[in-house]
Amino acid sequence: MHVVSMLHAVRVRVAGLCRPAPAVTPIPGLVLAGALAALAGCGPAAGGDARGADAPTLLVSAAASLSEAIGAVADRYEQEQGVRILLNVAGSQMLASQIIEGAPVDVFISADVLQMERAAAAGRIDAARRVDLLSNQLVVVVPSDRTGTVAAPADL
Repeated sequence: MHVVSMLHAVRVRVAGLCRPAPAVTPIPGLVLAGALAALAGCGPAAGGDARGADAPTLLVSAAASLSEAIGAVADRYEQEQGVRILLNVAGSQMLASQIIEGAPVDVFISADVLQMERAAAAGRIDAARRVDLLSNQLVVVVPSDRTGTVAAPADL
């Protein structure tokens, strides 16, 4: 099989803060686990067990397209670091609207650059510290014995 790139998709952006700061302060990082690790000291309490009420808590608002991945990373991070992760998973537009309206959040992971821009324009994101966390690419897989190239959907 050949994998043919058709379109480069949207980059995922990440931002985070230690509550109760008035604006989201993005965290540097290249992997989701690193993003959560960077905020391990944030939250209303220090120490404790991830299952206990005294555990530090991170509020993570993540794009619905990342729900399976963010859930797995959050579970593992809780077990390894003793930090409670509260997930708010929804569409990036909904998450940005919540943040703009003042919803508390420690980490914002948007699948849509426009929504991160909206939150930044509202003064809720420090745009200078925003980072690309993930990206993806749409592909078309064709049989290896296929003749010709696939450069556009019409070529299928």
